[in-house]
Amino acid sequence: MINRHSFLLIGSMILVLLATAFISIDTRFSGIDKAETWNNKENTCEFSDTTSLPRYSYIENYQNDAKIDSNNVRIRKANLIDLSNAYEEKILTNEEFLDNMTDGGGELKAYYLKGQIDKISLWLGLSYGISTYDYYFENEKLFYIHETFKQFEYVDSTGSFNYSKTEQTFTGRYYFMNDVLYDYETTGHNRFESDEIDPEQVLIEEANIWIEKLKK
Repeated sequence: MINRHSFLLIGSMILVLLATAFISIDTRFSGIDKAETWNNKENTCEFSDTTSLPRYSYIENYQNDAKIDSNNVRIRKANLIDLSNAYEEKILTNEEFLDNMTDGGGELKAYYLKGQIDKISLWLGLSYGISTYDYYFENEKLFYIHETFKQFEYVDSTGSFNYSKTEQTFTGRYYFMNDVLYDYETTGHNRFESDEIDPEQVLIEEANIWIEKLKK
């Protein structure tokens, strides 16, 4: 028969083992930008650039928690860039960067800090609405894109658009890690609904085009 002392000793050992297991899991996903290695094929994160994860989450949920927290880290980084007044700006308009002019023209703006681009903002005026794209970089690596589309109100009685009123019909958030689009969230119809279009390839190519335009 197990006496009270032995029972308490065994219980203490079990608690130590459980605590060690949870600590090792927490350590793996602690620290912002500790590492960025996402296995797209297996949809797992070798290490996550998360700031924190729930200590007592079930182990099988850590994969999704890591992805969600990595997304939030990127949004917070983007917000800090948006709030900073430390940037030098370069602005290109219309034919200065557009090979084919849109009906409402366009603007391409870069935000530089110590010679590096941290953000590129693109504004395009179309005949039926306004598209915006914000590209965010860290150490010249793309980590996040925020895309929106606002459609002009269509007036049936006149058969034309009311350019003074818009409705946001699309929002896209694209999350990158080491030049890999590991996750994205969209609301509304978008250009990537066809399986024949690779959003990762398209988005990276577009970002590189705007960088080259700004270098001229």
